[in-house]
Amino acid sequence: MVAKSEAQATGALPPADVDPLTGVVARQAFLNRLETRLHSEATPRFSLLLVGIDDFRAFNDMHGHMEGDAILQQVARRLRDAAPRDAVVGRVGGDEFAVLLTSISDPTLVRHVSAAILSMLSAPHELNGRRHHVLASLGACVMPTGGDTTSDVLAAASLALARAKHDGGRTIRFFKPQMRTDVMTRLSLVQALREAYAQRQFELLYQPQVDLRDGRVLGA
Repeated sequence: MVAKSEAQATGALPPADVDPLTGVVARQAFLNRLETRLHSEATPRFSLLLVGIDDFRAFNDMHGHMEGDAILQQVARRLRDAAPRDAVVGRVGGDEFAVLLTSISDPTLVRHVSAAILSMLSAPHELNGRRHHVLASLGACVMPTGGDTTSDVLAAASLALARAKHDGGRTIRFFKPQMRTDVMTRLSLVQALREAYAQRQFELLYQPQVDLRDGRVLGA
């Protein structure tokens, strides 16, 4: 389960498909593999994990980008070690990595793999004689619930990751279709408020504060 993924042997990948900093699959190459897996069967059965480092910007601000890059390299190595043999590990954002579990769609197994990943990432990182504790959050999309396109699946995992971070980080959250509904409702409300403000539909009303003893208005 935790053997190094053969798909991550950089010597087997074209240079353009390798992220130059971390050595894992680059974003576009990862998305291409995700799309291939998505359309490989009528009802796709796989899972996508999205891993985000908690408070990475603060780490960069405190320790500098060189140590930040070194942390990203160590995170990538640990992800390769923790991922199942047939998984694909890629870097899809500045501090976000993705793990394509090509043959796992059982939520219990997905949670087991996800927990192993977070546990391995939480071990101290040694850099220049100093020990750093870097924690991460994880969003999981178990197919076929994520959607019909690569963008849908990636967005589903992103919603789950956002929920994990919102809930305090250092945890795992699974994508649920209701998450999309919640986001659309929130966006619709924000848009409606902006339109109402632009059309001057808001009216400011003051409620007076009255002294009940003598009826004097004290304020608003």
